[in-house]
Amino acid sequence: MSHQEERASQPFLEDALAETLQVQEHIAPALLARPEVNGVTITGPLTKACNTAMWLERTPQGGYTLFYSIVDVGSFVTSSTTPALDKEASTRGFTHFTAEKVFVPLLPESLAEGSLSLLEGQPCPTLTLSLPFDASFHLGAPSLHQTYVRSRRRFTYEEVANEMVESHAEFSVLFQDAFSLALQLWKARVVNGAIASYDVEMGWVTTEDGVRILLEEDKRFVSYIIVQEFIILANHTLASYLAERKQPALYRNHTVQLPPTKATYGSRIGGHGGVHVPAYIHATYPLHSYADLVNQRILLASLRGEPSPFTTAELETLSLALNRQEAIIKAAKPEQFLRERDEHLQKRIEEEPIASLDHKQFHSVIRRAAEEHVLTPLIEQEIYRRLERTLLKDNDLYTLIFRYHNSGEEWERIQQAVCRFLQKTPAQAAMLYNRGQQEGKWTVVRYDTTQNVRGQFQAHMTLHCEGQNYTSSLHTALRKDRAKYLAFADVLATLVGVVLPPDVPMLEPWEKLLGLRDQEPHA
Repeated sequence: MSHQEERASQPFLEDALAETLQVQEHIAPALLARPEVNGVTITGPLTKACNTAMWLERTPQGGYTLFYSIVDVGSFVTSSTTPALDKEASTRGFTHFTAEKVFVPLLPESLAEGSLSLLEGQPCPTLTLSLPFDASFHLGAPSLHQTYVRSRRRFTYEEVANEMVESHAEFSVLFQDAFSLALQLWKARVVNGAIASYDVEMGWVTTEDGVRILLEEDKRFVSYIIVQEFIILANHTLASYLAERKQPALYRNHTVQLPPTKATYGSRIGGHGGVHVPAYIHATYPLHSYADLVNQRILLASLRGEPSPFTTAELETLSLALNRQEAIIKAAKPEQFLRERDEHLQKRIEEEPIASLDHKQFHSVIRRAAEEHVLTPLIEQEIYRRLERTLLKDNDLYTLIFRYHNSGEEWERIQQAVCRFLQKTPAQAAMLYNRGQQEGKWTVVRYDTTQNVRGQFQAHMTLHCEGQNYTSSLHTALRKDRAKYLAFADVLATLVGVVLPPDVPMLEPWEKLLGLRDQEPHA
């Protein structure tokens, strides 16, 4: 959405635009019968379509009440009152950019970025979830009401992070409490088996499918955890509300397996392994997703004691169509994003020394070199320099030797250098091993650890990759994890045909900071 102003938008038909004017006229009168709820929004710096607001209050018993409000689109955009607008939204499926850089909004700008957006100071119709937590962060009985919110302030992710550390800031306590709650929600999900991780400093997070992705720079703050955990909580709570009433909806289902699979929509509950909950829906982005809008209409009908506006057969047809649309959009998005980033980086490299690139930018250089099977001497030397200074992360190393199949003397030198690096810092090898296993690159056939009469630990393992088994040597160390990590490093080297020298002593912390000793990657 950040480049929307620079790109062409797909226009709406005249009938849909006429219905949009009718919707705008009905919003203000509808607010009169609704109670007001406090809220603030957290969005990207250029986002105009604000779907949700949050507010957190402390209770006398030491707990909290979270008020999570979602813009109420479903009361105003329906198949009966706005048939042309609804048909266009159904056809578009999701707000997205095409591969040709055309912006395709779900709803007209006057609604999504105007009358139905939770803009600062603007009264907006909402559905509010009230979620009570006791002092031990246990969730009580939630409730759902039609409300309206006049956002007290619109924050970016960075502004929330700054507000948290300013003790006298107006919303400092609110965001500190929200972060504490979000951490507890995250911890509980992980303990129960969810595939969830946040490395906001480096920008890596897991999606609902359990796949690691790189965040946009304007989201790389701890406030991202607040936003994501509250979204997951709201979607799960609303799904449970419908499930308890045996109500068909566009449930979001996902099975954890290797290789990773994508979450999909379905009219029946299939459970969501990625976030590790028995029932899950998408309901927090009705300005951007037709699935969320459909689910919101079903929730509104249930609140009013009315039958669902959709039959199970209609929901199944919708789920199949939305799954197809989502797959097409996701397939086009990485190609477009990578092409634009490559063009920017190429210009940057031509103007400045490659050593000046930050970690994320240099990873893009590595990825492009490996993907296109072209390693220039300049990039090769910079890889060695960063290896010597331990500046490359597990994703860089995995991309260099495992993500793509590369051959030639220059790539063999890189493989030798990376594998020697992993042998000297075997904890990194464990991270590469986990990444490859998560992506379905290999599976473990056998892993054994024993302790000899001297009290030393010994480990070896066998991996299965592309139809073959690869077995490490037996590695001995005083610590069990050290022996295990050395076996990881050895078997990964075996995968790419590198023979490692005998084990080297574990590096001391200060040696890691000073660089790898005795390493000569140019040889």
